[in-house]
Amino acid sequence: MAPSNPITYTATRATNDTTHVVVGGNTTTIPMPIMAFSAAIHDWRSGVLVQDAFPTLNPDQREFIMTGLLPDQWDTLFKESQ
Repeated sequence: MAPSNPITYTATRATNDTTHVVVGGNTTTIPMPIMAFSAAIHDWRSGVLVQDAFPTLNPDQREFIMTGLLPDQWDTLFKESQ
């Protein structure tokens, strides 16, 4: 589901097939061309499920798009108490 307060994305072309994406100060490389990334962000913000808007991305990459959290940050925030 798209966020009610949309996250601001900064996307720049890394190569023909990858895009550098910055969300909340975190940066990652998404394995898709920038125009496809932009179209998928639009679709997602229009109500398409993130897994349908970004079918080629893995769950960690989709989580980054939704929250701006990198996998290690997610693990730190939601670490189960032992």
